Amino acid sequence: MTTAVCPLCHSDVIVDDEAYEHDLVTCANCMTDLEITSLTPLTLAALSEDESPA
Repeated sequence: MTTAVCPLCHSDVIVDDEAYEHDLVTCANCMTDLEITSLTPLTLAALSEDESPA
């Protein structure tokens, strides 16, 4: 497991080592859905409400 920083609350978000770019993860602290935008370096971006899964 690897961690990345949540762009909204700056908490560590655990990302599975088998994750791919554009996979979705959820920040356990602020419950925001995040998209993996890069694997090297590991970066996350918050989804807009239009993009959030239903």
